[in-house]
Amino acid sequence: MVQSSDYPVLDTSSLPLPGMLLPCLVIDGRRFLIRPTLEEMESFVINPSLTEDPRRREEDYRVRQAYEMRTRAQRMIADNKAKRENVPAYAAYLERGMIKGEDYVTPPMSLVFLDKIIIYRMSEAPNAVTVAHIPPGTKAFHDDGETQYLARLSLRNRHPATGSEPLAVVVDHDRSLGWSSQAFHDLNILGVAVTPAVAIAADGRDSATALAKALAETVPPLVGKVSYNARQVSAGGDAIMTLTTLRRAVAASLIGRKIFALGNRPLAQEMTDGDRNAVTALWSEVFEHLQRHLRHDTVVGLPVVLTAIGIAAHEARGRGQGVGELLQDLSNVNWDKATPDGARRWAGVAGKLTDRGRFSAAGGVKELGHRTLEALTDPGSELYAKIRAIQPQR
Repeated sequence: MVQSSDYPVLDTSSLPLPGMLLPCLVIDGRRFLIRPTLEEMESFVINPSLTEDPRRREEDYRVRQAYEMRTRAQRMIADNKAKRENVPAYAAYLERGMIKGEDYVTPPMSLVFLDKIIIYRMSEAPNAVTVAHIPPGTKAFHDDGETQYLARLSLRNRHPATGSEPLAVVVDHDRSLGWSSQAFHDLNILGVAVTPAVAIAADGRDSATALAKALAETVPPLVGKVSYNARQVSAGGDAIMTLTTLRRAVAASLIGRKIFALGNRPLAQEMTDGDRNAVTALWSEVFEHLQRHLRHDTVVGLPVVLTAIGIAAHEARGRGQGVGELLQDLSNVNWDKATPDGARRWAGVAGKLTDRGRFSAAGGVKELGHRTLEALTDPGSELYAKIRAIQPQR
């Protein structure tokens, strides 16, 4: 066990040590915690974006070394679309918290120094403050939290004062590249990923999620019919749909076909009181109309079907039509999927037939959404006739 007395006392009577002294909390012989500002971190962490510029690597050996370390223990920004897209989203989240005053939380970043960092005590006292000495030119790289670091750099470019805010950082030092690579693996792979259903249920900011929860709790046909944490509902349970499904349907009624690109990500737009009232009224009437079909043997609770109804409502409102016309369009739909006829009816629309001739909702909302929307709303379509057992209009 590491004791404070294991570290030398800093001689403050001599010239200051070159480099940076940061107060630290020692965890063990190779790990400590620090609270640097972003501006302080820039003195010993090279901007990861610079390392992916061949010209910068050619001009500066330190950038080249940082790049070589990142190839072993990080995802390259240029090669990882999700990481590139997450940086501006993360920066926007930080901006809402740091600039606009919303509640926010970020995990500690994690840095690795290949060099050994010397820890000093500030006095002979048993509980003396310890400081980490980072010599000039000594560089660290992230084994976790690099996206947050990039997002903070982006935010600081727009709001310079954010660069002086203290950050929580875990530091490992005197480590090898092999250790760092394994640490990156362990930190990013061994954790249990949160499912979209659980994440959405926990979200208190997204307006579509908040409205979906309100509908689930106040619209009589939905009470007890919405699962908050399941990825999909069980045929033997009371829930007919997941909160994820209801939330996507609500979002579809607000933004129409843009929902196919949005998926489960938060809405970028703020919901007005007028939008909230209109959407609440819409879905209250829709579920009242479809109440007797809210069963496991129908397609009504499927994500693709409710999303298509949401899009149809959005487009109807854009044409100046009321919800009554939409409900009239849905009134002669045969929603059954459990019988052989029902399975064939919805196959190729909201799912497919299995080898045993049963209906399967296999396929994503994006892949099947356009066909389901066509079947629900286009009188000239064969799909429209198919799910109603009528002749298509020509």
